[in-house]
Amino acid sequence: MSTGDEYDWPPGWCALLPEQAPVFLEQLRRELGPDHPLQSLPVRAIGVALGNDDAVFAVDGWQAPFFVAHLSWRGPDPRPWLSRWLRPWPQDDPAVAPLAALSALARDR
Repeated sequence: MSTGDEYDWPPGWCALLPEQAPVFLEQLRRELGPDHPLQSLPVRAIGVALGNDDAVFAVDGWQAPFFVAHLSWRGPDPRPWLSRWLRPWPQDDPAVAPLAALSALARDR
């Protein structure tokens, strides 16, 4: 499995540590929701922006080899099931942006 260390990161971005990658991937999956098309694809968390909640993911079989997602880091709804059913929280939308190359991250700043 590849890690973010093998990529050339533009200023303001860096690779995730190996122990961080599963945490970022789990948060992405939670925020995307079960019906998002990326849920069925092999996604790897590889990088993060310095100073905000943007994360970089590598993906196979999608419109681009990478994407950036702005994560909210909201946890699961701790309320009882009836409260969640009657008044659901709005679905998070991590604002997924496809990237053809990691060099495009330098232009986004």
